[in-house]
Formats: sequence, structure tokens, C-alpha cells
Amino acid sequence: MVGNVSVIISTPEAISEDMWRQALIRLSSRICLVCCDEAHCIIEWGSDFRPKYNNICDLRSILESPWVFLTATCTQNIMDSIIKNSGFHKKDINIHALLPDRPNVYINWHLGQEKL
Repeated sequence: MVGNVSVIISTPEAISEDMWRQALIRLSSRICLVCCDEAHCIIEWGSDFRPKYNNICDLRSILESPWVFLTATCTQNIMDSIIKNSGFHKKDINIHALLPDRPNVYINWHLGQEKL
């Protein structure tokens, strides 16, 4: 990697590769934020579908920069599990939760008669 790095985008599988880890170690002083999008996947998919999600928080030993976990589908139980599995202390965490305004998403149903 040559030049300035603005954004590094990776999958949990790729970031687990030694090549990526070595690059992160070399660039660690230039990384100002780590963002884990779709953070609910750490808990919901980690153990079965994509086990490398379980290792995302291992990057904390390499990167001392602030972290942000983003998700639009997070229950309180999942949020608690993310916090527990991340290794962060509750006193170091700020949670900002907003209800999404999605006027294009709605549920529409009607009662019909059974057909014989």
C-alpha cells in the first residue's frame, strides 16, 4: 500500500488474513476510526454462517483507534452481546439509537374470504 489511505474496506474473512493484519499493523498510526457495519452479524451470523465475524474484535489488539458499530436491526439482547463480545468496557461506550424514518416501508394486509 503506497500513498495516503482514506478508507479501508474489508470483509471479516479478508481482515483475518495475515497479509491484511500486517498491513493494519503498518498503517495503525494513520487509522483514525474503525467502523463495523452490520454489527448485528457479529452475534447473529458469527458462530454458524460466517465464523470470521467472531474475530472482528480481535483487531482491537492491533488498532487503538475509536470504533463505531452500526446496525439498523439490533435488539437489546444483540446490543448487549455485541458489547460483551467486543471486549469494550461499558464506561467507554456511547450508544446512540435512532428510530428510522422509512415512509417507503409499510405493512399492508386485507381480510379476504376463504376460497373452497
